[in-house]
Formats: sequence, structure tokens, C-alpha cells
Amino acid sequence: MKAILVFAGLMVAQPTFAQSNTGPCDGQPSCVTDLAEVVDAMASGTMPFLANAASTATTRMDEAHDKTVDERGYGIYYGNKISDVSEWPGVIPQDCTSFVLEILAQAYKAAGLEDEWSEIFAEASRNSGSSGFKGLELMQSLQKRNWTGHYWNPDVKNPRDSQDEHPWSYYLATKNEEYYGLALDMDRPVINYNLTDVDESHSSVGLDALKEVPFALLAARGGKHMGVVVYGVVYDFHWSTRPTSKDVITAVPLEDWGWLSGAIVVPEGTWPSGEPDS
Repeated sequence: MKAILVFAGLMVAQPTFAQSNTGPCDGQPSCVTDLAEVVDAMASGTMPFLANAASTATTRMDEAHDKTVDERGYGIYYGNKISDVSEWPGVIPQDCTSFVLEILAQAYKAAGLEDEWSEIFAEASRNSGSSGFKGLELMQSLQKRNWTGHYWNPDVKNPRDSQDEHPWSYYLATKNEEYYGLALDMDRPVINYNLTDVDESHSSVGLDALKEVPFALLAARGGKHMGVVVYGVVYDFHWSTRPTSKDVITAVPLEDWGWLSGAIVVPEGTWPSGEPDS
């Protein structure tokens, strides 16, 4: 039976293919099982393979949707806040949460870890409670299985939107090494890379490191919004966008992204070695 959850008042389902061992995903744009057949694909270890599989699943979804828009005038996906899609047969509803769930499910499937993914999903669902599925619970479940947490904030003192949440979340992150309960490696944050005051000195160390990471799962506003980061570029899904738009999935460099603080988790072993960020 497909697992169904409520997220922000919406129904969220774990992708069916992530719950079974039925072989290939039959043309699913996010499918990355073919990567497991590449010689030495797993040579660097399971976690780096997961990161590369997830990044590939992400870009394949985005590219397949855009290509289909060009070919027939509407793509594969639409935001599930759109109520009537009868004029676009066969389109698939998504939101920011189901988007990241599909990517992760396919990555774990490609690595032969479907059972582990089912455990992660079930644990995060259970820990989210009756109020609905929580992205931060998903991140915490991943942390128990060798993912590491990092804090991000383009300007820890003077956010562009002047909202107190961003400096306050940084204060709590430095004090407690947590973001809404998510453990953080505060020796390696991604901060001060796009300061509001252009005359101040920016820091590119953390951002430069993130641009070498194949895949990260991202949360903003305490998990109210989820996305993924592929080599420093944020991919997120927009739940009120029609399938005729290529902006159902957008890809924006983190330094230009509109959300201004949050956390990421990355598969262990994918953060660049070297000096800690400062």
C-alpha cells in the first residue's frame, strides 16, 4: 500500500517505485538505476555514489520537463496547487516535498538500498507526527545514516529582507550547533557569501566548498520549504506553477536564491577535504 502523508495541508505520497523491488522504473525521468551499471561507479563508496545518483536524478527531472514543454507545449510535472489539469493529459503533480522524496528514492534505489530508503521514509513520517510530514525530520533520519549537517546564510548580520529570523538562526546555530534540532557542523558553514552591504568583505570559502558537493538536501524557514543543491545550484519545485511553464522546477545558484537562511545535509565523504570554513 502506498504511504500517504499530510504536508502543509496537502497529501504527500511516497513514490510507489521506492517501496518495491520491481526492477527498472520504466522511463521515469528521475530514474538513475543505469548509473549502477557503470564500471567502478561505486568505487568511491556508497555515500558518494548516492550523491551523484541524486544529482543526476535532479537534473534529469528538470531537463526532461523542459524538453517536453518544447516538444508539446506542456511538460511532465505541475504544481499540485493547480486544481484543474484536464487540458494537459498525463501530467504528474508535485510539490517541494514530493520532489525531494522522488529524487532520494531513486538514488537509494540505484544504490541497491531500497529497504534503507523505506526505513528512512517511515522513520521521518513517524517522527513528524499527526501535523504532517516534516522535512527536518527527513534530514534528521538521513543524519542517522551518515549524512552531515551544515548551516547556510548569505548575510548573518544584515539580511536583505530585514527579518530577524536569519541572524537569530545563526546565533542559535553557533550557540547550540543546531538548526531547529538538526545537528550542524559549524566548523564548515556556508555563510556571508552575498552580503547586503556590497562594500563589506564577502566570504566565498563555504560557498566554494558547496560548489564541489554533488548533492545536498536543503531546508529553509525551519523546513517550511525544501529543495536540493547540485554543485551549488538550488533546484526547487513550485507548487502553484502550471505544466506549461519551465519554471515548475527552477535552478538558481545559492548566492542568488531568495530564501535567506537554513540548513543542508550532505552524504558523508562528499564535503571537500581541507581547512574548515570560517
